[in-house]
Amino acid sequence: MNKPYLVAAIVIFISLSTHGVNDWAEHKESAPNKKLKETLAKLKRGEHVTIVALGDSITANTLHNRGCMNWVSLLDCAILQTYGKDAAMIINAGIAGSSYSKALKRLDRDVLRFKPDLVIVALGMNDAFEGLEYLPQFKKEISQTIELIRRNCNSEILLMTPNPIVIETGGKWKDDMLPGNILQIDTIPLCEYSKALVEIAEEKKCVIVDHYNSWKSAKVPADMLIEDWAHYQYRLWPRMANSTHPGPLGHVAFYREIAEVFELPRYFGWEVR
Repeated sequence: MNKPYLVAAIVIFISLSTHGVNDWAEHKESAPNKKLKETLAKLKRGEHVTIVALGDSITANTLHNRGCMNWVSLLDCAILQTYGKDAAMIINAGIAGSSYSKALKRLDRDVLRFKPDLVIVALGMNDAFEGLEYLPQFKKEISQTIELIRRNCNSEILLMTPNPIVIETGGKWKDDMLPGNILQIDTIPLCEYSKALVEIAEEKKCVIVDHYNSWKSAKVPADMLIEDWAHYQYRLWPRMANSTHPGPLGHVAFYREIAEVFELPRYFGWEVR
């Protein structure tokens, strides 16, 4: 086993050993700044809810997951364990290569016809490859997506920023572009695109989970657990399958960041032996 994966395995073991069972059994309601009020109310009343996850290859079940559950499946599992086996139907509408402009073209087929209670929109990675000049159009497409969903379904909307692009290991890089760190270059302004998502979410009164900024402050592969790991050599790389796609640990990180919005425990009971 090479060094990055050995370190990741050790961190997961520490994480699960110290937090898993107690976090699930003794979980108390959190108080995030914004909650999915209507969806949560229905779940707590025992009413069935329909959720659509609209996204790209980070949302779709792809080979990057390496046979593990992605963030959508982890969310589905957690809702089942917390609210019951008939609590929700989650429809995965993730398609590789999708963007806000492409998602608008398939909105009727993949979202609106289901009349969902909640739509999770997890896009932005592919959009950012269009560069800064496309940013104004990107903002228009976010607003248009929100307006169409609300007008046709009156659904709650949860927006998610993408994970950062992470510099791959094994290459020759400059001193300011070390493997495992976040790639920040003018031609792929993912930071600016993520900021736009946060700003529009606040303007349109949508719930937002800002994965981009959460990952910027992350110190260890699986979770922020031990201060000594702050300068871990490969930083975010163990979370990744490649430079843009999260691997199994990355999807676990995604779930942990979403859990609070749904008032779900961050850790599963089955994470402990």
